[in-house]
Amino acid sequence: MCSADLVRKQPKNLGLRLTLADLFMKLSKTDMAIRVCDESIQMLGTADSVESLMSRTRVLQLKAAVFKRAGEADNYAAGLTEAKELQSRVLGRLRGEGAELGREQRKVAADICAELAKHHELAKRYNEALGFYGEALKHDERHSESLISLAKLHMDREELAEARKQCTALLKYDIETETATMMLADIMFRSNEFDEAIRYFAH
Repeated sequence: MCSADLVRKQPKNLGLRLTLADLFMKLSKTDMAIRVCDESIQMLGTADSVESLMSRTRVLQLKAAVFKRAGEADNYAAGLTEAKELQSRVLGRLRGEGAELGREQRKVAADICAELAKHHELAKRYNEALGFYGEALKHDERHSESLISLAKLHMDREELAEARKQCTALLKYDIETETATMMLADIMFRSNEFDEAIRYFAH
């Protein structure tokens, strides 16, 4: 039985709906993927429970991904922005809740901010990109994608002290240590700290 048949038999199963929308996206059937996402949002309604808010965020993230794959940059950014706003509500509702759930949802917020940052970076809106990467790290200080991307962006702008901070954080948290070490060595060379650079390369 195909995903579409399963969705017809279980119309309120969000997991199946997301699987179907993802399949349509991979088949480049953009209109069908968007329709499934829109129907899923309609199904979820305006309920204000944490679970409902989290589910709507998931759908909006997938809808944004569909637009990205279709090359619709403005719709992609708008979808991510809507998901970001909704995820902020999720985090507000989770204050004082279990640590594990809060950590997972902060990671979701960081992922969304990092996606927006990358979107702005590709469009050469570097100040906006820096802001979104910074926001991602406020949600999750160990967010490796943001730490690496922020370090590279600072290096491209010759802001070596700021780049060094991000690389140091990667080493501190034992994340992407090889990448961080190589970038630090590059920073040392650019800063004329040749002995330190050689030490990092040797490491």
